[in-house]
Amino acid sequence: MLGVDKEFFLQISGESDRRILHPAKVVGVSDGLYTAEFEETDIEVEAEQEILVFYNQKRDFVKQAARVTDAPQEESALQEESPETPGTFTFETLGDVVSAENRECYRVSTVMSELTAIFGEERDCAILDISNTGFAVSSNKLHEVASIVEVILNHDGVEYTGTVCIQSVRELHRGKIRYGVSCIADKSIPNDLLEGVRRMSITTQRDQLRRLSAAC
Repeated sequence: MLGVDKEFFLQISGESDRRILHPAKVVGVSDGLYTAEFEETDIEVEAEQEILVFYNQKRDFVKQAARVTDAPQEESALQEESPETPGTFTFETLGDVVSAENRECYRVSTVMSELTAIFGEERDCAILDISNTGFAVSSNKLHEVASIVEVILNHDGVEYTGTVCIQSVRELHRGKIRYGVSCIADKSIPNDLLEGVRRMSITTQRDQLRRLSAAC
């Protein structure tokens, strides 16, 4: 059950064709409405927008439909002036709680983990979210949809190399570009990129779910 100081994930309707889970935390409860704070600084929601909330309930990982009831304009303005300030919003839950144990289908936000990769010729590109088969990355360079890019990432002291195919392109603030990519498997090379992405995804999900369990 959601309550004050409870950490959870939310999926924003219409954000992407992939299910991306963003970490957040309940900071207040009143008359069945929850006030929450994003852990990321560049996520926005709008009043009446539909979302899904994911959290641990006892030993189960569950999800529940919800609707944003208030996303104050004052908060949005504050974020524009100070991009390092997380936004807050209010939501209400709808319907019943159901199981969400099929976690391999989800991408988990990695913004707070400060993970990076070498993306093409550009170093220290922030990884924004990750799944078992791909990830999203922030870059300054221009690439076209369906183009192939070489990638190097490090995880637990191991360097993984390989190529990815760009699936989506979206402009971010400050001239950054968000690329959604899928890994191209190549088992003929040691430390294949796809293996590294899978290991990183599992570690990230475990770390965030451990935090959720500790907050219960």
